Amino acid sequence: MIQYQVEYEKDYECHKIKQIAKNDIAIFNKDELNTITKVKRYFQDYKSKDIVDFSHKEKGFIETEFYKNISYDYAFNINLV
Repeated sequence: MIQYQVEYEKDYECHKIKQIAKNDIAIFNKDELNTITKVKRYFQDYKSKDIVDFSHKEKGFIETEFYKNISYDYAFNINLV
């Protein structure tokens, strides 16, 4: 459903994700769809760098060793208004 590519530009690692097939939203329950909608609306005017800067202020990023996977447990502490 997506094409995923990692590129390197200067000091940045860039993860490019491109939709290649239409999503089947029937796989999501009501709560999941509400979360997706909330995140989409919150970040609708953000550029990629803005989202990176935002995410680097999150507890999960701050408390996780650099280049290590961030635990899914932090998903319940995301600072969306």
